[in-house]
Order: sequence, then structure tokens, then C-alpha cells
Amino acid sequence: MTIPYIAHRDRDPVGDENHTSPQKLTSADQIARHVVVSLVGVGLLLVTLHMGLDSVLALDRDISLVLPPQQAMSFSRAIAAFDYLQIIELRRLSPELQQSLTLILLFPITALATAICRNAIGLTTFGVFVPPLIALALTVSDWELGLLFALTILLLGLLLRMAIEPLKLVMVPRLGILLTAAVLWIVLGISTLEYCQWTHAGHRILLPIVILAGLIERLFITLEEEGTTYTLKRLLNTLIVGACCYLVLASPGLGKFILSYPEAHLFTIAGMVSIGRYSGYRVSELFRFKDFSTPSPTPLIPFSPSLTSIAAFLKTSLSSSLGNLLHRLGLHQFSQHPGSYLSMPQCLTHLKSCLNLSWARPGELKERGVLGINNRNSNYVLVYNPRSSYPQVDNKVLTKQLCVKWGITAPKTYSEIQFHGEIQQQLSHLAKYPDFVIKPARGHGGQGILILAQQAAYQFITPSGKQLTMPDLQHHLSRILSGLYSLGGQPDTAIIEQRLVPHARWDAIAVQGIPDIRLILFQGIPIMAMTRLPTLASQGKANLHQGGIAMGIDLVTGQTYGGVCNNRVITTHPDTGQPLAGFLIPHWESILAASIQLACCLDLDYIGIDFAIDATEGPMVLDVNARPGLAIQIANRQGICCRLEFVDRQLGIKQMKSPLDPSQILHLLPEINTISRTLS
Repeated sequence: MTIPYIAHRDRDPVGDENHTSPQKLTSADQIARHVVVSLVGVGLLLVTLHMGLDSVLALDRDISLVLPPQQAMSFSRAIAAFDYLQIIELRRLSPELQQSLTLILLFPITALATAICRNAIGLTTFGVFVPPLIALALTVSDWELGLLFALTILLLGLLLRMAIEPLKLVMVPRLGILLTAAVLWIVLGISTLEYCQWTHAGHRILLPIVILAGLIERLFITLEEEGTTYTLKRLLNTLIVGACCYLVLASPGLGKFILSYPEAHLFTIAGMVSIGRYSGYRVSELFRFKDFSTPSPTPLIPFSPSLTSIAAFLKTSLSSSLGNLLHRLGLHQFSQHPGSYLSMPQCLTHLKSCLNLSWARPGELKERGVLGINNRNSNYVLVYNPRSSYPQVDNKVLTKQLCVKWGITAPKTYSEIQFHGEIQQQLSHLAKYPDFVIKPARGHGGQGILILAQQAAYQFITPSGKQLTMPDLQHHLSRILSGLYSLGGQPDTAIIEQRLVPHARWDAIAVQGIPDIRLILFQGIPIMAMTRLPTLASQGKANLHQGGIAMGIDLVTGQTYGGVCNNRVITTHPDTGQPLAGFLIPHWESILAASIQLACCLDLDYIGIDFAIDATEGPMVLDVNARPGLAIQIANRQGICCRLEFVDRQLGIKQMKSPLDPSQILHLLPEINTISRTLS
């Protein structure tokens, strides 16, 4: 395999102010710990001083009963010198103002609760601050009616969104219609409550209507792109996080404390710093990577789904745990069964087995070398990918320009659309192209990509056979330009490019669409690869959320290990019945060469590169990701951490000052391929 030699970037990662070295990362962890300790210490000191001030003020009110009048007056004058401290005493304000300030002061704690739910538990929501805002609205309203109104607005709004879809309206008018419908529904509901003379609770219904209108639009798009299961799961996560935020806002004790001692928010900031530096596994990942867990032992008590068996199991577990506690205290002679007890982890393990639950312990995932999202973000994305270089890969227009500059093959660009006024003109030029692809320049996760396999008289047909008209394309382009598929929701550019025809070798294991190939590269070296196959369930998309298949790839030979679909190991394709293991990826050496070459051109050291193989032109770069996902570990049934550690040991970030030698990279691949702690 011949790789065009490209000198690696000239910057010094250690000295670059935009690049964080491992030494700086360790320093960042140490600084974070010092900051947390300092914030907690200062917070405790300020709260203690504030409590002391409260005691002094209370003593000032009662001092005349204890001291003679002259001494009491002197004490009061001394206290009056610190009268300006009353500024931080919020309890002197009117009750109405206290209630408003309490909600304002509690809102940062809802942000902390949201951060914990997302970064520690792994609940993905629609928007970061949508759950706290909904919780805030329900707190100042009658929460039962507010929740009923919110869910009803979401349901009816989603139905209305489906109803106006044929109109192909642009984004702002669509949101305006949804907003108007939500307002009318709330007004009608309040009027109905008053007419029925139920209560005056209708006057206390306050909902973030604009937030709900945007949420309805996002629900519709996610439902269309990712399917019903994923959308409902994400909506449920949003409601769960919102419920946690509501419990914070509705807590009278917490509200009274934070109103009395607002300086306690230093603890909130300390919690934010702690969760921001947390690099452990999320709770959701314990279930996502459950196949990396060791099998549970045979249960001590045969389980049947009855209350009797559950009670018997709990009785045995509790008695065993009590025996363990007595043994640790040196009181084992009081145990009913000396020498026979279970530790709490053993009880949990057997409970998992009895209830037929499945999850992995963090220690098991760490032993298997599984990389979690927090670890990826803290120790690799933030360390090796300077933020200033993200536009190179987040914007596909810039990525294509980089590929053209260095002679790396990518799909031809037919047109770029930046403004809504250009849509009609640009679409009129598409008659000369029998097929093409529309995609957002700053899209992510495959969202917003529309593949058109053929057209005739401005009737367009997708690979799955769905027919689209010119207004359908105009509507889709309008969505892209409005930023509905872009990172951060910013206005975007639409790219119309060449459609790739799948290589003939894919016919046996790919249905309707074109498979893609993902490689993870670290410091310019490929460390893991997989291919994603479309299925009938995924409607011709290589989308794992919708039922696509992921297959791990041997880095040296290019052969597949087998398939995973919906987190289940499969041996044959569900639609074609063909075996998945042992499939040889076409042009594998060329794919490796192109990935190494492109990695050397980028100022990013931890990336994912997606390829597709055209029937006539061979491998082409589809996308580059500075935050590649972790499903590749499930596809390969191997953790990626040990490969990352190996490359880091072999190269070391200081050696990145010198250009990469492609021959050395190829020499490392066989060793990288065999060092992972393989899932048995």
C-alpha cells in the first residue's frame, strides 16, 4: 500500500495555546480539585458568618431585656455600623418578592440537576434547558393542570405539525402556527375550567409556550429522522429530568435555605466543576455496554415471577448482608448462619440474575477497556482536538475543500445553497443530474441527508421507493438553511452533491442504501473500524438507531467480525440471510491510505472518518467527526481504551513535533489489532 507522504502539522501540541497536553490535563484536574475545595471552604465560611450575623441581629432585638439601657444602646449603635450587611439579608423583603427570588435562586440548582442527569446518568433530552424551564412553569402554576396542558399541547401540536406538513412552509411561519395553536388551546382550556366552575386554578397556568412550540418542531423532525422508539425515549428522558428539576423548585426547605444564605451557591458552582471534570461511566452506559459484563452466576434461589419468590430472595439477601455486617464487627457468633453470608455486591449480582436484568459494573467496563463518553470528552476530545480547528470537520464545505487541496477523493459538489432565495434557482439546474444527494453542511448523526436515486419530470424517487416532488425538496432545503439539522441550531448551508452507487460486492449484505465505513484515528493512526449496513427496518439508511447493522472490521485484513443490530449480536443479515462474518471490505488498503493522509492534514488528533465505496470511483470521504461515537466498540466487541493507550505510549504527544512516517503507521497496525482486551 502506497501512502502519499504529507508532513504532519508544524504546530507544537505541547506549546500550542489552543492545545491541551496530558500534563496540562493533569494540571486541570488538580486545579479543578483545588477550586472545588476552595469553593466549598469559602461557602462554609460565608454561610457560617451569615448565621453568626443572624444570631447577632436576633440578639440586638432582645438585648434590652438583658443589658441595662445604656449598654444596650451602645451595642445597637455598634451593630448599626454594619447596617449595609442588610443587603444580603433577603428575608427583609416582601413575601411576594421573596417568593420570586426563591425561584430565581433555585434555578441554578436545576441546572446542576440537569448536568447530573445528562453527564452522570446519561439521559438525553430535547435541549439542555427545556426541562428546567418546563419545571419552572409548572412550579408557578397548578402543576397537575399544567402537566395535563403541556402533554396535551405536545400531542395536539404534533398532530397539527403532521397536518401542515403538505403545505411545505418555512420554519418561522411553521413555528408561528404551532405557537398560535398552543395559545388558543390554553385560552380555551382556562375558559372551560371557569365555565365548569371547577376552581380558579386556570388563572395559575403558565407554560413556556415558545419553548413548547420549538419542542413540537424538534419532536416531529426527530420522529421523522430517528423513528418512534428513539423519539419516545428521548421525550421520556426530558420528562424525567423535568420532574427532577420540579422537585428542586418545589422544595420549601431548600428554597428557604437558599433564600436565607444565597452564598451557598458556591456549593452549586463546586458541583458544576465536579460534574464538568467527571470522566467516569454514565449509568446509561452500564446498560449500553452490558455485553461486556461477565455472565451472572446461577441464582441461589430459583426465580419465578411471584411475590413469594421475591420475598424469599430479599429475606435471604438481607439475612446474608446482616451476617456479613456481624462478621465484620467481630460479632459473627450472633449470626444465625455463622460463616455463611453474602456481600452486598454478591446480593446485587444474584438479584440481577434472578430478575433477568443485565448491566455491567464500572469495574468490568474498565477492565475490558471500554471508553465512555465522559472519558472520551475529558481525556481525548478536549485534549487532542483544539476548538479552533473544529470548523475543518464540522463544516462539510471546508472538509471538501481540504480533500480537494490534498488530492483525497470526495463526492463531487453540484451546488451550494446559502440563502432561501436561491432554492428555486438552484433546483432548476438539477434536471441534468439523474441522481444526487442533499445534505446539511453542519449536520450531525446523518440527520438531514436526503438521497435521491432517480428523477423524471421533476418527480424524485429515494432508494426505498418513496416519491418526492419539487415542493418536497424546497421544503427540505428550507429546513436545512434554517438550521434544524445543524450543530447548535445555527443557520446552515445546503450541499447538493454526487450520489454514490454501491460497490457490487455489497449486494449480498446491503439493502436499498449504501453502506459506510467508519475509522477512528488517534494521532494519525487508525485504531478501530466498523461498517454500517442499511436494512429494510432502517429504510435504506445506515442508521443504527433505526435498525441498521454495525460490523467490526479487522484493521489488517479488512474482514468483518460479525454483526450487531439493536445491541444484539447477529450472524446473518435479517433481510438477505447472508453471513456477516468474514466479509472482505473492497479497497481496504486504499481506505486506510486515505484515512491516514486526511488525518495528517487536520489539526485534530482524535477523529472519526466516514467512507463510502463507489462502484466506479472507489473509496470516497463522506464525513469527518471530531467527536466520534462509541458504538464502534460494540460492533468490534472490544474496548478501544487499550488501543488509545498503546498509541499514546508508542508515539507520545511530544514526538508529534516530527512528521509522521506512513510506513511506521502500517507497521503498528498488526500490533494494534491484537492488543485489545477482547470480549469473550
